[in-house]
Amino acid sequence: MDWFLPPRLEKVHGVGAGKTLVVIGAGPAGIETALYGRALGFKVRLLEKGRPCENVLRWGHATCFTPWSANTSRLGLEILHRLRLPHAKRDPETLLTGRKLFAEYFEPVVNCPLLKGCVEAGVSVLRVGLRMERPKSEPNGFVFLIRQQDGKESMEEADFLVDCSGTYGNPRWLGRGGLPAPGEAAARAKMVFGLEDILGESQKFFAGKSVMVIGHGLMAAASVTRLAKLAKQFPATWVIWLAGTDSAMPMRRIANDPYRERDLLAAEANSLATRGEKHVEFSAGMHVDQVEWISEEAGFRVRCHGPDGPKVFEAERLICHKGFMPETTLLRELGVPLDPVDEDFSRIKPHPPRLGGFDLIGAKRHGRLGNYTMNQAFPTIRAYFARISKQPNLDLGKLLGDTVGG
Repeated sequence: MDWFLPPRLEKVHGVGAGKTLVVIGAGPAGIETALYGRALGFKVRLLEKGRPCENVLRWGHATCFTPWSANTSRLGLEILHRLRLPHAKRDPETLLTGRKLFAEYFEPVVNCPLLKGCVEAGVSVLRVGLRMERPKSEPNGFVFLIRQQDGKESMEEADFLVDCSGTYGNPRWLGRGGLPAPGEAAARAKMVFGLEDILGESQKFFAGKSVMVIGHGLMAAASVTRLAKLAKQFPATWVIWLAGTDSAMPMRRIANDPYRERDLLAAEANSLATRGEKHVEFSAGMHVDQVEWISEEAGFRVRCHGPDGPKVFEAERLICHKGFMPETTLLRELGVPLDPVDEDFSRIKPHPPRLGGFDLIGAKRHGRLGNYTMNQAFPTIRAYFARISKQPNLDLGKLLGDTVGG
């Protein structure tokens, strides 16, 4: 709704007039991209197969190590101000849980008048291709196949398209070379991949159990530290932590880490790994050879090889924290140069001419890299709209100024 547009953006609201922009995925990056597009006057369709920010809500019990300022955009804060929400001007260093961040920022933004009618939940995008039937004077544009919740499929068109579908729902395999380990596919339905609320909603599932955690990233550190705390309350809880790194301290700490909570988590996890206490048994340099689901009572048997040869581990629960990777089938017909092994689409320059109206924004853009944070998406969003509008200096943040509501 144009009446809701911040006054300072009125002069650029016609940039996207008459053009359709489709954004795939209503997670944080998708919401921010859709909002930016609507502020410029594009007709936006924000397509989401589930509900907005569904993955954020899945790990929403956890507190973000990135502060409010790193998870919110200048445009989004202006929207909160226009909605007369007091936290539009909150302390930029505030740390929130994922659920509170959704409730106080993403939910009001995605439901604001500017995005009214743009969000289409329960819509899966199956494939994307180039729109070839067009006047030569117009850009390629895109066609895409969608499926509604009732199973009905249709072919749609758009002038511009952004994939913000992320990676969280596509966990990496445990086996060698990024492949499934023998037996893993059959056992996958019994494994845990996300960041579970171990001390809350999922406590009964883990309390008093032997739990195997495979991986050595931040999610593995978060699960191991929470399980160690759970073991204080339920002493029968035992943690078997297997990491592929050869280091006795699995978590690589960042010098002068700007995010204090991230550094504290890494330090705590390293302490648990090296001191061998609090019910945590750590093994470095472990590579998975086979995964076997034994039974509901016995759980899993995992065969590995490491510095001292083959080993066998058994546990009632198995948490896989090997990270996530882009799902590339969606974009196959576009010929997007996204190499999930080289991992980073953002390194590719210049942008292929045939894909001038396309971009990857958010976690999917960074492939398997595990250090993505939301504030990395903001400059990509700005650059995308500057490119497709052919206005290199277009920057809504600068137009709005530094002061929210100013």
